[in-house]
Parts: sequence; structure tokens; C-alpha cells
Amino acid sequence: MAGKKSNQLYSEYWSLSCDAALLAMNAQSVVMMRLMGMTGAWPVHESENLRMWTEKPPAFVNAYWGALTAWGNGAAGHTVLAEALKPLAEVASANARRLSRRKG
Repeated sequence: MAGKKSNQLYSEYWSLSCDAALLAMNAQSVVMMRLMGMTGAWPVHESENLRMWTEKPPAFVNAYWGALTAWGNGAAGHTVLAEALKPLAEVASANARRLSRRKG
């Protein structure tokens, strides 16, 4: 029985690690495409510079509240972290998809 619980916990941490890595890759892609857009090397919408500032506070507030709610409900540490990563990953993924659709 202990082996099964250990494997399940390992699987949950592995999944969390993959989610964090995907968030990091999407965020780096977004930074690269936005910087290239500022130089004119990548076609982006003219409101992109403002958007990158206005989208962050709501995403981080949602991450904070998700983690706080999970922690307040007595969730395990990996679950609390997963709830914090979820809104950030959604925003980064949506940005990467949107910016990768070139308008040129």
C-alpha cells in the first residue's frame, strides 16, 4: 500500500514539474516575441506593449487566491503550488498562441 501512495505522490510532483516547465517555456517565448515585436522583427498588435503590463496583476492575484484557497482547505503542498501555477500558465499559454499567429 505504501508503494502505491508513493508512486501517486511521485506522479503528482512529476506532473507539477512538467506544468512549471511548460509555463517557463511559454513565458520565455512570449518575452522573445514581444521583444522582437518592439524592434519590428515580429508582427504584433500595436496594443501589445500596454497589454503586457495590464495582464499581469490579475493573473498574479488569481494565482495568489488559488493558492490561498487550496492552502486554506488543507491541500497538500504540491496542490497549493499547482493552483498557483494554473492562472499564470493559462495567461502565458494564451499569449504564446496569440503571438505565434503572425499577421504578416
